[in-house]
Amino acid sequence: MEDKFLNNRINVIPRPLVIQELPGIFTLSNDTIIIAAAGCENELRLFKNNLKEDFNFEFSDKTDSKSVIKLILNDNQVKDESYHLHVDVNKIEIIGWSTAGIFYGLQTLRQLINNEEKLTIPCVHIEDRPRFQWRSFMLDVARYFKNTSTIKQLLNEISQLKMNRFHWHLTDDQGWRIEIKKYPKLTEIGSIRSYSQTGGWNSVTFDNTIHEGYYTQEEIKEIIQYANERHIQIVPEIDMPGHASAAIASYPSLGCDPQQPINVP
Repeated sequence: MEDKFLNNRINVIPRPLVIQELPGIFTLSNDTIIIAAAGCENELRLFKNNLKEDFNFEFSDKTDSKSVIKLILNDNQVKDESYHLHVDVNKIEIIGWSTAGIFYGLQTLRQLINNEEKLTIPCVHIEDRPRFQWRSFMLDVARYFKNTSTIKQLLNEISQLKMNRFHWHLTDDQGWRIEIKKYPKLTEIGSIRSYSQTGGWNSVTFDNTIHEGYYTQEEIKEIIQYANERHIQIVPEIDMPGHASAAIASYPSLGCDPQQPINVP
């Protein structure tokens, strides 16, 4: 049976609730301008950066043009994540019920851009809102540390898919990854292990590779701000009292028998 989704001009992930295909295309050109409602400066800045990075495209500095993209905030009292996106041959309008809605409308617009001889967007009317309030991605950095640039790259990717939670697994037996200034040994000792398990979850094979790393408080703040700009809330996970070998290795008094010190496993 023919797959209507795969043969559709409008392929967006996640699939919008309402899609009405229209005739024609909108072309991004040197004359295209973008106008944003007050309060949408962050979303506008990120979208401009995205198009510059993805397509080396920059909007015109003109104040008026027949080719225009408008970002409009709905005055409705309900501030949810809904948006409407309407594309015709000369104008694109994104109406958001909040700045998050504007942001998600722009993510849909990014996915609609065809990069062939020209940058084109199929004419379409889309109405969309999240089906789930909590749309999360979990990353375990306790077992395998990821640096800040990798975290930011991941936040970019999940924001394009309209995820709004980043579940950050920061501590476990195998490592403590967040700086606590009152307890410096948590990172001096707990962020370093001298070997790692290889194979499956129940493997008894280990290598002798040192694995280490942690985030300073300033790096944590930087990542939180970066996530907030993309409408992502960070949910940190600190494992206690179980899965706390890294913490106990750092401060044996946290364990049941301080006279029996342990290593970060």
